[in-house]
Amino acid sequence: MSPAPATTHTHVDIDGHDFLLSPGQDLEDLMRRIEDAARSEGTFVGFISQGVRLSALISRSSRVVIAIDDDPRTGPPSDLGEYAHAEWEY
Repeated sequence: MSPAPATTHTHVDIDGHDFLLSPGQDLEDLMRRIEDAARSEGTFVGFISQGVRLSALISRSSRVVIAIDDDPRTGPPSDLGEYAHAEWEY
């Protein structure tokens, strides 16, 4: 019996709130839109999480972490908060 095909799960943590992106979203585009919003005074960025259309207000003070889980056996990260403490320079 062959192993189950790997399913990629992409998580976006925005200011400590984890969102599982729905499949088929353009991650490169989402990252670009988040970067553009972070350079502004604040802009809503839309995405789909588990079939729900969401918009998050992203500003210079927002903390965004993107985690890609390629191993379905590990499940979602229990806490992305440890990654959100890294300091980023723009």
